[in-house]
This record gives sequence, structure tokens and C-alpha cells, in this order.
Amino acid sequence: MQGRLDDARDLASQATVLADEHGLQAQLDSFSGEVELLAGDAPVAERKLRPMCEHLEQIGELGFLSSVVPHLFDALHR
Repeated sequence: MQGRLDDARDLASQATVLADEHGLQAQLDSFSGEVELLAGDAPVAERKLRPMCEHLEQIGELGFLSSVVPHLFDALHR
């Protein structure tokens, strides 16, 4: 939000690597998608957010899904 998009991308990437190393699903891609929305790259944001939404729907995680879907909608709308 301060315009430090490269830093945000790096941090999101590091968080995803840590999650993968600890056997967690890479649910942090939603943050990467949000960063890409802030950067104005809606197609990249959509490519990151759609699989996340599909995964959350499959496992029945509706709480987090309800937080991610609006970002996917924004990406699709743009």
C-alpha cells in the first residue's frame, strides 16, 4: 500500500516457501494476488486467486474463502 510492490512480492514469495517447507498448503497465494491487484496487474492476480478460491471451496474452508473471493471478483472486474 506504500508502493513497495517488489518488497511485497518478495515477502509473499518467502511466506509461500516457508508454508511449503512446513507442509502447509500455499494458501498465501491470496496475498500474492492482493499484491498484484495493488500493482494493477489483474490477470496475474486472477491466476493466483482463482486456484486459491477453488481449493478453499473444495476443502470447505468458507471463512477464509469469504475473504479471498472479493479480491478475485476485483481482479475479474478489472
